[in-house]
Amino acid sequence: MKMNVQRWVAIVGLLVFSTGVLGATPSIEGRWVSDCLAVGIDHALEERVFEGDTFTEVFISYHDSECKKPFRATIYEGTFELTGPAMVEPGAMNIDFHYQREGKAFYHPDWIEYHNEEKLCGFSDWKVAELRWITGLECQSEESYGKFPSTVKSVFLQRSNALIMGDLFDDPKLNGRPNRPKALDSYFILYKK
Repeated sequence: MKMNVQRWVAIVGLLVFSTGVLGATPSIEGRWVSDCLAVGIDHALEERVFEGDTFTEVFISYHDSECKKPFRATIYEGTFELTGPAMVEPGAMNIDFHYQREGKAFYHPDWIEYHNEEKLCGFSDWKVAELRWITGLECQSEESYGKFPSTVKSVFLQRSNALIMGDLFDDPKLNGRPNRPKALDSYFILYKK
């Protein structure tokens, strides 16, 4: 009876994951933050906090290259589960994010004025740095994670104090739903803080 190599690796990986034979399951507990990186014409920081089986993901956009002057933040909250070894690279793990809600905050008075005039998300009273939960409203960012609640399948690789997440946008048709990324995102690396 022949067994293909990929199936063999998956079976051995699952045994290692479930029994801890070759070491403990990686712990991603804690706060992880990216460097300030160029994203289009702006810059951004990504932060993820894992506590128990819950996560908070914060994506802050900046107009300056030092990430000192924020203009917008998008916050996601939910739960996650590690679902076994990933095939993208040795040591990588599968992770399922169960997104529950999305929030927005704006930091620049011009953005506040514009969004109040446009009645973004039905609100005409946005305030600087005030977080508003927008889950289920017309303005929710469906292009990122779909309607909430939603599950995004991803992968990650932990190396010492670095966390490399799956590249959800390596194939725009996948976008983390329903398939996992086939590559790691080597641009947005998160560091343990």
